[in-house]
Amino acid sequence: MPEASWDGIPQSEKYEYFVIDMGLTKFTTRLTGTGTISQEAQEINLGTGTTLGSWAEATLGPAVHFSREIRTNILVSGIIGVGTSVDYTNYQVYFGIAQPWLSTPNKPRVCFDILSGVVRASCADGVATTTLGLGVTLPDDTFSRICTEIIFYPNAKAEFYIDGILKGIITNNLPNATQWGDPAQMSITNLAAENKHFLFGGCLITRIKKAVG
Repeated sequence: MPEASWDGIPQSEKYEYFVIDMGLTKFTTRLTGTGTISQEAQEINLGTGTTLGSWAEATLGPAVHFSREIRTNILVSGIIGVGTSVDYTNYQVYFGIAQPWLSTPNKPRVCFDILSGVVRASCADGVATTTLGLGVTLPDDTFSRICTEIIFYPNAKAEFYIDGILKGIITNNLPNATQWGDPAQMSITNLAAENKHFLFGGCLITRIKKAVG
């Protein structure tokens, strides 16, 4: 059987491992308030419940230092409403490469950041955060599927792609080589006493470049 490859380059020559699994049992989960996490077929459903400030997070490790080139793809299935209602206001979603408790200000991360439907990029080094608008707002429908990719180049830049198109580059407040993150972090927080849900799934690919060779 041919060796697994990416862009025609054998896995063993360029990247240490792939992760392709959206089964909830593989994730570490954290909840506050009335937060919920459930499996919906091939997707993970993060919910907040109606208590203000409630939060849900799912994390897939193992952790990797930001001294390595990291590439992460996550298919975002979008926000779902309660009943027939879809409301894009009063929530914040993070997903990407980061330490746990992602809603903590300036937590080391290289992430997408969706604030009430507006898609942004976010990098933090533990002291300060740079946020960049990507010119994308989720469509006004129940499922807003977009395929995202983050490519992190140590001490240089982070590139953010949506549906294969480069949407933005951040060069400030990048995590340094001594800091670490889990290659797949996903969280949602409500910003009002409203029940918010967000779906991730269908596709998760993480590739971490070999330290040597």
